[in-house]
Amino acid sequence: MNHHEEHMEDDAREHQPGLVSEEAKVQFILVAANSDKARQLWISGNWSTYSRVRDKLLDLVRSGRGRELTLENLKFIYFVNHSLLPYFDRNLSDQEMFSSDIPQA
Repeated sequence: MNHHEEHMEDDAREHQPGLVSEEAKVQFILVAANSDKARQLWISGNWSTYSRVRDKLLDLVRSGRGRELTLENLKFIYFVNHSLLPYFDRNLSDQEMFSSDIPQA
């Protein structure tokens, strides 16, 4: 577990005494996942946390809970395609774009 994941879980524990349930983690992700957080994770090169949170949000959609996602959650999910893809070769993977600096023009 990396620093960002530990920080997110610590925050979840503060809001939910005792053991942190999966639902509490989901609710925290729904609150915390936004375009600013995606940008912070990109700046720090933290693909692992970005990918896990994005996957968790997509799992919610696939499980029929997509209505719980906010516009900010969707901006988190599509950060790579919306904010990075215009600057990179479309043949790069999401991880490759996320792990790179924006090319200078």
